[in-house]
Amino acid sequence: MSIERFMKQRAVDIVMEGTYVLSNWYDPQGRLRTFDCRATRVSPFRMMVDMPVVGKVGDNLTSYFRDIGHFEGTISDTARSGVLLELEMTQAMRSKLAEKRRLPTALLAIELMRAQKLELELGQLLADELPVR
Repeated sequence: MSIERFMKQRAVDIVMEGTYVLSNWYDPQGRLRTFDCRATRVSPFRMMVDMPVVGKVGDNLTSYFRDIGHFEGTISDTARSGVLLELEMTQAMRSKLAEKRRLPTALLAIELMRAQKLELELGQLLADELPVR
């Protein structure tokens, strides 16, 4: 499927940090390289993923996202800085992903809490650094 066609289908727009491994990218020691990535759109069958090293159509990819788990798939289309991944999973796994997709507001709430905690910690740090008058 093309990215253009996928963008017209029902899916959830979300920003989720993760990691991925391309099946044919090795480091100088012969180990598979792990790269950071970001999922930007998810359906039970496909996922748009922004990534620094883009594989080729047909390449296998394994990804991990803390909030939704591990995924394996095949690249079906590429863009300048990302890919469309055809997810390889059982029907039970698809159902579980569909349930998780219904909770984008919960994920957003988690991110907001993390941001607020960071803001509080930064405020405390700055307060500790400022001279008392």
